[in-house]
Amino acid sequence: FSGMLQSKIDLYGVAYFLKKEEVAEYQIYLAFLGFSQFVASMFLSPYARNIFRLSKSSLKKLENLFVTTGVFVSFLMVIFIYFVINYIYHFSFSMYMYIFGYLYILPFYLYLLKNYELGKYRKQKLAVLFSFSGSFVNFLCSTILIPLIGMEGALLSGVISQFFMVLIFHKPDLFGINVDFQPLIRHNHD
Repeated sequence: FSGMLQSKIDLYGVAYFLKKEEVAEYQIYLAFLGFSQFVASMFLSPYARNIFRLSKSSLKKLENLFVTTGVFVSFLMVIFIYFVINYIYHFSFSMYMYIFGYLYILPFYLYLLKNYELGKYRKQKLAVLFSFSGSFVNFLCSTILIPLIGMEGALLSGVISQFFMVLIFHKPDLFGINVDFQPLIRHNHD
């Protein structure tokens, strides 16, 4: 729920501030961006069980590979979305919308593995807290940017929120959150 809220707050802002036609177009675009993030999850799904067993160095290698893959896949997804929007749905957006679209998808690759890592150390409550924090950032930015620059402001709010998520997942101490990644100790009770 917290992740859905974090990624949809800007859509609620669009519904409140903009015309119905713009809401429909933005909703279609946001659905494609969400699908693009789902693609990122699909890349990690086969490794999900093993992520909990990986050493820190192996996890770092997987993260580097995942981020590198994300740079290219995000670009390909935006090109795909561009063609679908223009040639199947027959409407168009400014180039900024596609640049922001790329910047909306890419951060997911930058923090998704950290989300798994929180699960590895049984810190799932922090992931929920981070998501709600991202929702708040998205809400604040949406209420300011949508009235100023419309749909582009909505997507820019989503981008800011996504990069906030990267920052809070990678540097929680900047927000006064101490994340102790100590391995879980398993005791053998014979």
